[in-house]
Amino acid sequence: MLQNLMLFFLGLVAQNLCSLPETTEQAKRCDKKAVLIMRTECQPCSLNFGTKCPDGYTKITNGTVGVRDCRYPFEVRTYTLSLPGCRHICRKDYLQPQCCPGHWGPDCMECPGGAHSPCSGRGSCAEGMEGNGSCSCQEGFGGTACENCADDNVFGPSCSAACPCVHGVCNSGIHGDGTCECFSGYTGPNCDKPIPACAALFCPENSRCSPSSKDEATLECKCLPNYKSDGKSCEPINPCSQNICHPHAWCTYLGPNRHSCTCQEGYRGDGQVCFPVDPCQVNFGNCPTDSSVCRYDGPGQSHCECREHYHNFVPGVGCSMTDVCESHNPCHRDAHCTTIAPGQTKCTCRKGYIGDGSRCYGNIMERLRELNTEPGGKWQGRLTSFISLLDKAYAWPLSNLGPFTLLLPTDKGLKGFNVKELLKDNEAARYFVKLHIIAGQMNTEQMATLQMKTFYTLTGKPGEIFNGDKDNQVKLKLYGGKKKVNIIQGNIIASNGLLHILDRAMDKVAPTFESNNEQTIMTMLQPRYSKFRSLLEETNMGHALDEDGVGGPYTIFVPSNEALNNMKDGALDYLLSSEGSRKLLELVRYHIVPFTQLEVATLISTPHIRSMANQVIRFNTTDNVGENSTLGVMTWVHFFSACDCSVDFPTRHQLTGLNSL
Repeated sequence: MLQNLMLFFLGLVAQNLCSLPETTEQAKRCDKKAVLIMRTECQPCSLNFGTKCPDGYTKITNGTVGVRDCRYPFEVRTYTLSLPGCRHICRKDYLQPQCCPGHWGPDCMECPGGAHSPCSGRGSCAEGMEGNGSCSCQEGFGGTACENCADDNVFGPSCSAACPCVHGVCNSGIHGDGTCECFSGYTGPNCDKPIPACAALFCPENSRCSPSSKDEATLECKCLPNYKSDGKSCEPINPCSQNICHPHAWCTYLGPNRHSCTCQEGYRGDGQVCFPVDPCQVNFGNCPTDSSVCRYDGPGQSHCECREHYHNFVPGVGCSMTDVCESHNPCHRDAHCTTIAPGQTKCTCRKGYIGDGSRCYGNIMERLRELNTEPGGKWQGRLTSFISLLDKAYAWPLSNLGPFTLLLPTDKGLKGFNVKELLKDNEAARYFVKLHIIAGQMNTEQMATLQMKTFYTLTGKPGEIFNGDKDNQVKLKLYGGKKKVNIIQGNIIASNGLLHILDRAMDKVAPTFESNNEQTIMTMLQPRYSKFRSLLEETNMGHALDEDGVGGPYTIFVPSNEALNNMKDGALDYLLSSEGSRKLLELVRYHIVPFTQLEVATLISTPHIRSMANQVIRFNTTDNVGENSTLGVMTWVHFFSACDCSVDFPTRHQLTGLNSL
């Protein structure tokens, strides 16, 4: 079950891989609400009522057995049947992790320039959990946060005006106004007008000749651009003394009014803008994400920690998953425990058992013995008599075949029946217990809601279902029986069916047709089946069936006279003609299975078998009890009220019949 759930998470963005270094998570994270829908594993409807959804999920189909839209495998000996089952629909509301606008990476750090104005409003930030926080600046802008002009010779907020200085230094950049500071011997707004008289002024080192700021007609010596006067001489300007770089950057003096800003260790940027390096933002700090998380310790520093349910971190390798099955096995004693995910186990019932792993149920005979011997249990020591009958006559089918519904009378409910005499007669005991077995799984809910209130036992004997008026108990009665029986506890789960405990045993109605080990098949076919007997004689198959030897033993599916009468008009006459004799032989052989004796319980657990006509006969027990294929047996001969007798041999037919020992 749990493996079907993991598929929903493959496309989700990894979350909680790193801790949050600075601003509050509320300011950084803008998680998106989403819904996950999943279905539990298909299993028998009787078992599905108590099935739980995985942790964090809510059962939408609560209070029911779920939806009947699936099939589950049922293992019988060497093959597997596919049976209709139920599953639940589960819902989970969750938050898909997302960064708020202006943030990036698993830790949702602010973009350069700040979250409110990413990239200084002059570019786009690679934001989101998959982003790397880099700025793609608009044309004309540059810098880590697009805080500068890309060209040093432009100025203004749009970095679009070119500096006009011909022989001078321009006040450039985003915050510059484009004014010019002229070199020695030049003047004018654009420093393009020479001053010849400057040659006679003999300005000292690091100064220049230019018009006086008080009287432009007068020349004076001023400090060169990038120099400043200390009153006596012109000294180079050191920008680093003015804290021109980011607080987390080093300033390096490169010459007069020239410098370089370099972000300090643990920070990155262009020096004008520096932000802390979170190693967890890049490749998750080299922490293997499947088993460990990266923890931010400060600028440029982090460490790896094991995730919950992991231990023993190894650099470059990760952590080892803790085996919950070793430390705390939550599974049933008849289940295998597997740690499939961190802190999550999968409990799988052993072969021959069904359940969710936290509870596993054995076959019908095992469950009977559990109920009868459970210390302090409600049924302890109260089911002994019927168990002894089953052990005598029908334990193997109820342990190895199925599915069946067993109607189980208590010891008190068997009063009036001579159990000791039944135990002496194996055939009588077999018939009696089969009066208490139904093909397939029929729970009390189905019994209460069925439109056709009829069920068939493995003897072929039909019964009627009654809904309780006051006590809401389901009551049953065999046709031909006198008394109704009450189901006093229903829907007891077994791996190969269900058990319903009755307040008394079913009436021992006489079999419609009794077995006789001394008689041959042809002799046993009574008048109700005389037409099929005549077909056997017509094709000379009757003689072969009466003799031991090649082909025996046989299983024969015998249609009643009524079934043959319901054939299409003229079909039987055609088969009995010389022209249809070959088709008649094929029809008869289609109803015979050589080399095997298929008891009715075996038919229920057999998906198909090949007939003597080399055609496949398929067996099916339908959900509608009124339409169940109730198959009868006679050494082993099965009698049916419908015949697969059309000339073109359809592959499926609906059967109702009786069972003879």
